[in-house]
Amino acid sequence: MLEKTESMTAKICAFARAHHSCFHRDKIYDDYLAYDLLGRDEYNEIKNLIDHAFKPLKSDERFPWNHVVENLFSPIVLSRSHYAETKLKEFVQENESCQYVICGAGGDSFSFRNENPNIEIFELDHPDTQKYKLSKIKEMEWVIPKNVHFVPIDFETQRMEEVLVQFGFKKEEKSFFTMLGVSYYLSLETLAHTFSNIAQISSEGSRLLFDYPNQDQYDDERYEQLRWITEQLGETMYERFSHEKLKEKLVQNGYSVLDHMCPTHIQKTYFNDRKDKLKASEYVHFILANYKKENSKMKRYSSLETALIHGGIYGDERTGAVNVPIYQTSTYEQIRLGKHTGYEYSRTGNPTREALEVLIAELERGVAGFAFASGMAAITAVLSLFKSGDKIIISSNVYGGTFRVLDKIFTNFGIEYSIEDTTDLEGLEQKITENVKAIYVESPANPLMTVTDLKAIADLAKKHEILSIVDNTFMTPYLQRPIELGADIVIHSATKYLGGHSDLIAGLAVVKDKALAEKIAFIQNATGGILQPFDSFLLIRGIKTLGVRLDRHVENAEKIAEYLVKNEAVSKVYYPGLKTDPGYEINTLQAKNGGAMISFELKEQYDIEKFFDGLNLVALAESLGGVESLVCHPSSMTHASIPYEIRQQVGITEGLIRLSVGIEDVNEIIADLDGAIREAGKEK
Repeated sequence: MLEKTESMTAKICAFARAHHSCFHRDKIYDDYLAYDLLGRDEYNEIKNLIDHAFKPLKSDERFPWNHVVENLFSPIVLSRSHYAETKLKEFVQENESCQYVICGAGGDSFSFRNENPNIEIFELDHPDTQKYKLSKIKEMEWVIPKNVHFVPIDFETQRMEEVLVQFGFKKEEKSFFTMLGVSYYLSLETLAHTFSNIAQISSEGSRLLFDYPNQDQYDDERYEQLRWITEQLGETMYERFSHEKLKEKLVQNGYSVLDHMCPTHIQKTYFNDRKDKLKASEYVHFILANYKKENSKMKRYSSLETALIHGGIYGDERTGAVNVPIYQTSTYEQIRLGKHTGYEYSRTGNPTREALEVLIAELERGVAGFAFASGMAAITAVLSLFKSGDKIIISSNVYGGTFRVLDKIFTNFGIEYSIEDTTDLEGLEQKITENVKAIYVESPANPLMTVTDLKAIADLAKKHEILSIVDNTFMTPYLQRPIELGADIVIHSATKYLGGHSDLIAGLAVVKDKALAEKIAFIQNATGGILQPFDSFLLIRGIKTLGVRLDRHVENAEKIAEYLVKNEAVSKVYYPGLKTDPGYEINTLQAKNGGAMISFELKEQYDIEKFFDGLNLVALAESLGGVESLVCHPSSMTHASIPYEIRQQVGITEGLIRLSVGIEDVNEIIADLDGAIREAGKEK
């Protein structure tokens, strides 16, 4: 593998442009500054590196670099660059001025060849690649034009919108976006998310131009050689795409295809009648798309209440149905050998489940969402990211099932864990040893409603280059969004508030970046604990009413918490919505309110069994988050799998009661609790 910091693929593409401009008379595309920008020494160094690294390639050429560049890279790089600049010129002529955003700019010299001051140029690329390019510009003593902005961005961890705006990008102005050579390294889901991100910052009439490897054409030898090369560079190509599926993703995000260049068209336009060996790649297509906001089927709404109902993949384009259909199928007929509709087998992908996954990703502001058969299946999938020798820190209050799967299953695979007080940041940092790979927290935590500073945890994890994982079940994205606070992964037992009606079992995970998305997608498909289509439909339906339900849940909880505080029979109340709660201030900073989960303890003289027996309206049951009020005894129910000594150590006493406040008439709930407390106080 070639040693790399900045992108070696970007260097080879720059080499291809430079070589063509210097040594070909019949030019497809003339990047006449490419050689200067690359530099003679760098040019020769890349040539020698390619010769040394790619000798295993089966080629009739005397030198591997000639085959790599002339046969594999140049046809793609030259034709797409010519196409992009032609379409940009047409766009500027139509609009007089525009913002030109080059995603993955690499070694392109357009910013210095451009003579039109009405084009505001934003070159986006990885910080390492940008650093390398700027060093070459400084070396050449080139003056950076005032209308050119070099924007360093890590696409895996940073939001395009936030970074671009810092460099003067104006969302209200028409823009021309290019993604040349980008799609090859993305999954379909990540590419669709990128469409969504660009759509969010696009005004009406903005354009998006990109190239992609198509799965319908067969040029396997050249494609596999190119794939092998990128693997050696540490920049592995991901997959080929169905044009129909890509078009669907574009339409969902408000784009219509203006122009589609297939290999035959590319060959005819740029390569016919050439005397050299250059010819169009048989698997590469170009697309130019126009953005029109009202076309979007998948939108980011400023109001979360609206996003709960209309977010994600809304409705059914074919029939106009306002609800996503239930695709109750296990498999999908393929168009022909090697070509499918984007779906092959429902364990791998199902349209109903996909709609749910896109929705939860949007609500949590993540890159991708994943739906599982239960909350524990989601937790298990996330924990499967780790390997033997890794250690995970979990907060002292976590769901008993989380503790159980770590303690009884993952320890068998050599994965270690420790239980720590995540509210003590200084003490926590001292526990981060070399083998610690993640901090796993709940906030508020189950069952003592302990509040952890999620931003501080995320910052600490980032400092030590480990993951921060947050179980957001109690709060949901309606009340709290951990990814916006810096968390890497968010988990939900969607059985609870998201479903909201105690009629399904489901789990969800949302990730912050595409690298994690690809890993979780593989685990989800490989282990197979996926959510079924009907349950996915039920969960989408439940999420639509999440806002109005939680408003009522919380309203009731605040009144019940005040009632319990004033009740002389109650010795302690755990609820972060109370100003007297130790976590109140931090919770106020990171969450909308205190949620609807309350725990409390009765004084010693009260009989807890009589309390449970005395309830009539409130049910003694596992689970939480449904419309009905539920009460449980954590030490013998939800947290029974945690050893007694640990329960006592973290404060889960035998007298602790956990209440999931429902949306019934609050006076009736209080009356039922009051009657049960009186029963508990009666002498035997």
